Amino acid sequence: MIDRKPLNKIDFFIFFSMTIIIIFILYSHAERCAERSLYRPPQGNALNVSPITGEEINPVLQKDEAYIAIYKEDIVINELTGENQGDIIFESYDGASDKCVYEGLYYENSPYSSLGVERIDTIAINNLPTFSFEESSDKLPIYYKDSGDLIHIRYSKAISSTFRYEEGLYKYSSSLDNSNAPVVSNLIIQLVDKDYQKNKGNAIIISGGKACSGTWEKLNSTTVIRDYTGAPITLMEGKSWWMTVVEGSLILIE
Repeated sequence: MIDRKPLNKIDFFIFFSMTIIIIFILYSHAERCAERSLYRPPQGNALNVSPITGEEINPVLQKDEAYIAIYKEDIVINELTGENQGDIIFESYDGASDKCVYEGLYYENSPYSSLGVERIDTIAINNLPTFSFEESSDKLPIYYKDSGDLIHIRYSKAISSTFRYEEGLYKYSSSLDNSNAPVVSNLIIQLVDKDYQKNKGNAIIISGGKACSGTWEKLNSTTVIRDYTGAPITLMEGKSWWMTVVEGSLILIE
């Protein structure tokens, strides 16, 4: 018969601590496995590439959501620059206030500054837009055949947005002489009906100094932008500016 001595306080503390550590390791492993089963890799991209910019980021398997920053109505557009600029900036026009309103989609990071942010929501990875990407403009598909160096969208007599293509990026025109002006690689113009009732419609995509036509369709909580073949639209790697524009508005692309 073996004579078992009772555990002293030190032995009990060590045993208890090791048990907690083992449980934590097993839980973390199970959580990572669950995230892998839920994650939908972006089509045609490596797992360490953002599905909304095409750029290399920290391993995305550790994330199952992105951030949506809803900006205040009085946001100064030049505040949406640098690290505080989302991977996608959404712009829409509010006819009641005769102003543009903005939201920012952040995937790898959260908004760097709370300046001008009204609130921050989250969005599941599976509800993110899906794109394909190229690293240079000469590799864009052949359907990019129209010029796209200067883009002007007029929402009302007083409100408009203009972008100019400079050194491979689109620069918001209100600050063309300001180094802090917002810059993006792609512009997406989603054409909608006046009452926002339709779940599909036409789109204009501008990238790499070129423009093309496409379509959009809302599927559940995701808006998909497609090319003429029905495949996800191809963009240049980098950030995008996504404008929701009512059909019939003045849109100039040169």
